[in-house]
Amino acid sequence: MFDEYKACVLKTYLVKQKANTLSPNLMRPTPKKLRDECLEIFNRGLDNEDLAAIKAFFGYHNDKTEYIQTIRRFDTDKLKPLDNFIKENTADTEDKNVELLAWLIGYKQRPYEYGQTYKIEGDEKKPKKIFKEILNNKNTIWQKYAAVVLVLLLSSGGYMFFKGGKQKENHTVVHLAKNGKHMYWVADHYLAIPAYQVHGDTPVVPLDTQVLNHLKKITDISSINDHSLGKVWYARLHKDDYEYFTDSGFHPIDTAIRLRPITKFIIYNHILNHKN
Repeated sequence: MFDEYKACVLKTYLVKQKANTLSPNLMRPTPKKLRDECLEIFNRGLDNEDLAAIKAFFGYHNDKTEYIQTIRRFDTDKLKPLDNFIKENTADTEDKNVELLAWLIGYKQRPYEYGQTYKIEGDEKKPKKIFKEILNNKNTIWQKYAAVVLVLLLSSGGYMFFKGGKQKENHTVVHLAKNGKHMYWVADHYLAIPAYQVHGDTPVVPLDTQVLNHLKKITDISSINDHSLGKVWYARLHKDDYEYFTDSGFHPIDTAIRLRPITKFIIYNHILNHKN
């Protein structure tokens, strides 16, 4: 429900603030700094799915120039409720304030979607920190060795997929791409290439090993079920045209489309119904 979404967005802000990973405007916010941050992020480019949040807060405008002018002249008093919510001076705020905050902090599960399960982002324990804690622990040399190996395995990004509620190994070969500088999408995965090369209309992007090794298209949707929640993402290309992937991010061909965590609604209405 929206209360869960609201709580997770605020908690994510507080976690990122404590970790010092926010911009200066958001680390020590004021209504004016919030307006400045809105203008700065808007100028970087807007995801299509964030447009509803921007319209709800700043009103409808015809083009980017009008939005920039509106944000630049926006009455900072209208940002005071969000400022109070961020500082926990108030326990509640309007939905549009929550969505604006989600956009400002880059909350990955935005915007709110009914039936989705939300989580606090930014509080994952970093492998380097775990590694340091292990070395400082007074264990035997063999215990330390085993623990270090475990950390390396956990941080190497082992990929699993789920079918029928059971974990199975994915035997897809991990691309080493030692000399790779770019990558492009081929059928159901990214392929690393040593230099920028045009491949028709397929976007060629800078190499990202995390995306290269983990983002795959799920071609057998019969493997998707209730156990896929939190492990599968989807993109809606057209009205009833959905594609499913093994990681978050953006669609590899239509890069304006954000991949969304799969929900029970999508599973039951667009996957299980098609099986029957």
